Amino acid sequence: MSDVVAVRKNLKNNYFHIVRSFWTLTGSPNLLRHQAILTLAEKASCTAEQAIFRLAQDMGVTPLAGSKNEQHMKDGVGVEKLPALDPNLSAKILEIIS
Repeated sequence: MSDVVAVRKNLKNNYFHIVRSFWTLTGSPNLLRHQAILTLAEKASCTAEQAIFRLAQDMGVTPLAGSKNEQHMKDGVGVEKLPALDPNLSAKILEIIS
């Protein structure tokens, strides 16, 4: 487990906090094309964008979407219904982006 994941778990277990993220997608354009994200998305039967949003949610972060595109909004809201992502792949991705 990466240090980032350990810290977030500790915060989640011991403190009340809300973390929100804006520019989750536009701030990380290379992440959308990263093979680990594409693999994660394929395994979860979702888009790369949804995989990133779900990954953020699994880490306790609430992604804030600023899209005006109705389909993008629906895709973002639909992430809530996706199961938690593969924890091994999620950990690898966190190591990459940390």
